[in-house]
Amino acid sequence: MEEMELRERWQYYISSYMRVEPTEGVVRARLQKSVLSRNLPASSDADSDSGDARKPLSYSEGLVLRICINSSKIVYEPGTSEFFIYNSGASSEEERAKRLEAAQRTSQKRREQFEEKMVMNLPWMKDLSREEVQKKTDDCNNWMKGAPPASEAGPAAAEPDKMEISAE
Repeated sequence: MEEMELRERWQYYISSYMRVEPTEGVVRARLQKSVLSRNLPASSDADSDSGDARKPLSYSEGLVLRICINSSKIVYEPGTSEFFIYNSGASSEEERAKRLEAAQRTSQKRREQFEEKMVMNLPWMKDLSREEVQKKTDDCNNWMKGAPPASEAGPAAAEPDKMEISAE
């Protein structure tokens, strides 16, 4: 392409990039999120015209980036950054209680997922029923305590009160 055509294309891209609407000529399926969705304000906060939008406690807007003309890739300059710190603390006791309860539910759910993956789903358990896994686990625990496994001990070991003692 000739130089003037590249420059015009670049100017068009930059003007499209700066508009509120999605950037023209950029396939949305190829885009990746640059921020975590959980860190974005709720839509009601963002659209607030009353001026009560959250104000950052601290911020820095020192990020420097360059956009490659040929590939439209963003290249960040080393040593530069941008951040915003907001006070996300609860304003009332009720709000604190709600957040604590939600955090506990999330923690419990994550613990259960971890146990399901790392404790209850080991390779040796593959193709075994829940009862068989429980029996093998109990046998192992008994063996670690020094008692013989139930499967090898026989009926006498299972019922120690009914053992017969013969005097010879």
